[in-house]
Amino acid sequence: MTARMRWVIRGLFILLAAGVVANATSEPALTALIHGLVATPAEGGPPSLLQVGIQFGARLTNKSGTTVPVPQETAAEGGAIRSAVIIAELQEPNGDWRRLFTSFWFGSPKDIYEPCAQLAPGGTTEIKGLDDKMVFPRSGLGSAGPDITIRFDLWLFCRQPDGTVPDTSVTTEPFSLKLPSEAN
Repeated sequence: MTARMRWVIRGLFILLAAGVVANATSEPALTALIHGLVATPAEGGPPSLLQVGIQFGARLTNKSGTTVPVPQETAAEGGAIRSAVIIAELQEPNGDWRRLFTSFWFGSPKDIYEPCAQLAPGGTTEIKGLDDKMVFPRSGLGSAGPDITIRFDLWLFCRQPDGTVPDTSVTTEPFSLKLPSEAN
């Protein structure tokens, strides 16, 4: 995670009972494929928590019949807020999904957002330079090794011409995450 100040308050909720996340019954407006993922150990916190900084890109496809506001393809200078990982889920060996963490994002009037790009129906774009910090309870990883299959609920942020900041939500396709060896 970068050194820029974010007015982010994250709540970490450890789910004690294993839960299965039900598949959505309707077609999502966006699909997202994560690529170029780099995970690094993040410092601080108690030993019971695994903290990992991530940098990645996302290929977004608009499956809806309307234009969807999304961040521009490449981050501009100045530390604008572009995304936040709200939920991370781990795929169990039997194919079920188990939530590793849930977080919250609260904006501040001082936050900077880049102008939105408009993704047309059926359109695809590559968003580069996304980053975040994930905090997992080590006990939540169970016997999972350093290579896990995971998916995110990702919020995307940008500023519309009228000054509003839509929070576009997308659940990513499952992808492989190699946990840094220092973090295991």
